[in-house]
Amino acid sequence: MKLTINTDILAETINAAISSLPPRPNPVILGGVLVEAQLGAITMSSFNYDRATTRTVAADVAEADTAVVSGRLLSAVGGNLPRGKDADIVSSGSEMVITAGRTAFRLPLMHTEDYPTLPTMTPDADGIGTADCDELAQAVQVIGELASKDAEPANLTGLNLTFEPGAVWLCATDRYIIGRRRVPWTGTTTDEVTVPAADMLATIKAVIGPAPEPVEILRNGSMFGLHTSATTVMTRQLADDFPAITKVLTPAVYSSTSTVPTGELAFMLRRAASIADDGNSQVDIEVDAGGLAVTTTRSATGKVNDSIAAHHQGDYRRIALSARRLHNALSVIDDAEVTLGFRHPEGKPADHLIGIHPGAMERTEAKVDLLECHNFALLIGISGKR
Repeated sequence: MKLTINTDILAETINAAISSLPPRPNPVILGGVLVEAQLGAITMSSFNYDRATTRTVAADVAEADTAVVSGRLLSAVGGNLPRGKDADIVSSGSEMVITAGRTAFRLPLMHTEDYPTLPTMTPDADGIGTADCDELAQAVQVIGELASKDAEPANLTGLNLTFEPGAVWLCATDRYIIGRRRVPWTGTTTDEVTVPAADMLATIKAVIGPAPEPVEILRNGSMFGLHTSATTVMTRQLADDFPAITKVLTPAVYSSTSTVPTGELAFMLRRAASIADDGNSQVDIEVDAGGLAVTTTRSATGKVNDSIAAHHQGDYRRIALSARRLHNALSVIDDAEVTLGFRHPEGKPADHLIGIHPGAMERTEAKVDLLECHNFALLIGISGKR
């Protein structure tokens, strides 16, 4: 193998290609990156049997060949390359040498014959529609963070994508929070898939290129994928059904609502978290005609009392919430204002749901069909009295 490539492009390619490396590779060969040099291009791939990432970029290839090198070492090379120069990559015998300027990195080769066969998905064979790359990536990054981090039950670790003509709905939940966002797409199919949220979060940045372009959505049996001109990421689908959340999303009636600037509320939560002793700190939210107040509770290190003006309609409410989940819920909202809608408590956990909506609501007792909202989140809180 012998080729020349710009160091900036090489660093970006390495960073994308390593996104499917397993943290503890078993067998060891899965810790390697497959490097394939062909006429006019170089392809780097990683695979862990659950997901795969492939990045192909232009290169001046003098000798075509295939090699496998340690992903950990290749990542270190990518992070230390001089910028804006040409890099020469040569592999022969038992090592790959990457030379940029006066620096030469020597990486031992792994056994190419031991590397597993990569899954393949193509737009021609598996494409079902396209979406804006940045918009879909942002939705995955925001909604995927709401999924459960615990391994069981598996369906709570999933990112659910529901397809309908003209729209893809992304949804995730960990029992205590539900987030949903709509992304336009060109497809006309009606379908539903659930993929591991952690896998999508690990690979989604790989499909974001320097120039905006559509991303092709791929589906083939148990595999789901995203494809751009340079990158393909693939992940297995979860076998377990996504939780049935339709009951929770039936039209909600709010006894009170408070509308505040989204950025100000997010900043309040960051201030509260800055002195809390861990990421599981709890806050009390109080809303009435005087505004919206946040008080840190259950923190051994310190507390914050903070308030902002709010457009409030309806009864006084006091709700205890996870500060982290509320902050994640706000990230779902793509509007300068956010409305917190409080359901009238009737003694059941589901009755303490707080709706997080973009923009303002003009009246209380508003019946909101959440299935029609383009983006929203729901939180379970603990009702409190004055």
